[in-house]
Amino acid sequence: MKILFVAPPLPIANSYAQPLGFAYMGSILRNEGFTNIRILDACSLDLSIKDTIQLACEFEPDVVGITVMTVTVNNGLKIACGLKALLPKVKIVFGGVHASVLPEDLLNNTFVDIVVRNEGEYTFLEVVQRLVSGEDLEDIKGTTLNINGEIINNPNRSRIIDLDSLPFPSRDLLPLNEYKERAQKAAAILRREELDALIVNGNEADYANTRYFSGFWPLFERCGVAVGANGDGGEGNLPIGNRPEDC
Repeated sequence: MKILFVAPPLPIANSYAQPLGFAYMGSILRNEGFTNIRILDACSLDLSIKDTIQLACEFEPDVVGITVMTVTVNNGLKIACGLKALLPKVKIVFGGVHASVLPEDLLNNTFVDIVVRNEGEYTFLEVVQRLVSGEDLEDIKGTTLNINGEIINNPNRSRIIDLDSLPFPSRDLLPLNEYKERAQKAAAILRREELDALIVNGNEADYANTRYFSGFWPLFERCGVAVGANGDGGEGNLPIGNRPEDC
């Protein structure tokens, strides 16, 4: 069983945060004997949708897990659509914040097989285990499916209370050099600006040394972090484009 996790690129500028959720799921899958796993962090690698699809297809996965926020959902759907067209037998699983809040929005697309809601570590594991054994996917807790045109929301899976029970994330699956390079650039900028830390909340930013720095959007751009569509620190949402009905 080949398992691929994909973090889609943002529409206009990318973030370089590690998708640790995938790394945790990688560890849990490895503990259960699934070792052929890859994480494709298209966001941090600045990959286009086309390049993401190409690299994913080269791996020839049996199941693909795609995490989406609202700002990345359209790119995620385009990637899923392209993969399904080139690899018809691949199982497409969506997760993440947008998928947890609006699973029906994703399952209206026929190339999406199942949605994992909320914490995905053990839900995704059960999906993979059932795919291997050939069991039905219909009653897995924490999932939503489209069965013959009817959206089925299975009961939520219990939260993971004891976080210490989780294995350490498989960071070896991540492009660690990319994160290191960006962190070094951000640290250099903070030193130059004589700042102790950056705290961001919505459209405003403050720093731990209590100085307010209104030019934090250009600061973000120099760090390689995604910014608003207007890029000037004012209000404005990232455009998410049109729904990819026909890829």
